[in-house]
Amino acid sequence: MKSFLALLVLFGVTVASPLAEIDFNDIHLNDEDISELMSIQNRIAGGEVAQPNQFPYQAALYMRMKDRDGKPIEGGSWCGGSLISNRFILTAAHCLFVKEGATIFLGLHNISKPELGLMSFKVNRTKFIIHDDYDPNIAFNDIGLIKLPEKIEFTKKIAPIKMASKDMTQDQIEGKTVIASGWGKTGDDGFISRVLRFVKRTVLPHKPCREHFPKSYRQRKEICVDGSDAKSVCGGDSGGPLVMEDANGERTLIGLTSFGSRHGCSKGFPTVFTRVSAFRDWITQFTGKL
Repeated sequence: MKSFLALLVLFGVTVASPLAEIDFNDIHLNDEDISELMSIQNRIAGGEVAQPNQFPYQAALYMRMKDRDGKPIEGGSWCGGSLISNRFILTAAHCLFVKEGATIFLGLHNISKPELGLMSFKVNRTKFIIHDDYDPNIAFNDIGLIKLPEKIEFTKKIAPIKMASKDMTQDQIEGKTVIASGWGKTGDDGFISRVLRFVKRTVLPHKPCREHFPKSYRQRKEICVDGSDAKSVCGGDSGGPLVMEDANGERTLIGLTSFGSRHGCSKGFPTVFTRVSAFRDWITQFTGKL
């Protein structure tokens, strides 16, 4: 089987703003790549390899693309998502925006070999729900849902994550250790990872992100996370989960990977995540009470 990593092409999607902040939806795959993934029926920079089943809520999304005229084109992009119920995946709006459809993988760990217990679904864009006020120029309201074609049964490998309540405050998360996970790039010059990886970071005050992203950062709806020591999310991690653990090890989904600095993901700049608590009412409109 042709090497999955050797077929990757970086196409560098940018978010138009004075600082040219970038989102992390910048891994390009072709149809041969995804056919290899489907036959087994974006790596964290500076992170650690996850254990199988460590993050059973993690979804891998291969997003099929279309051109400016709305016509499907060869290739696609790689994103992450979170299973929040037996019918819905939560991800970033920029992963879904102007996309033709998606192939969703649940229970996936190693993208280069067959795995037992893996589920995959192919959906078209009619299953996408993008926030009505999403602004692709500054990644504002960067949140979306994918409705699965059928209800799924949970397993040891596939299980939903609890979301932050709408009354979760900045004081409750600032300074806390959080975990981001995905198959994104291992660094600015790296490839996406064959295996799921994760990184532990700290939630920062709003000031570093306000200073670095003065036109884009909205503290009421976004979370600022430390990117020092060359440890951060990177290309291909877009839409993936940011979680916080309590003393009993129970995880809560507090953020979705949204955008970072144009200078790269290994340069120590902060990263911005969509704040899940700010969108609980919006999510409930479509999923019902979870």
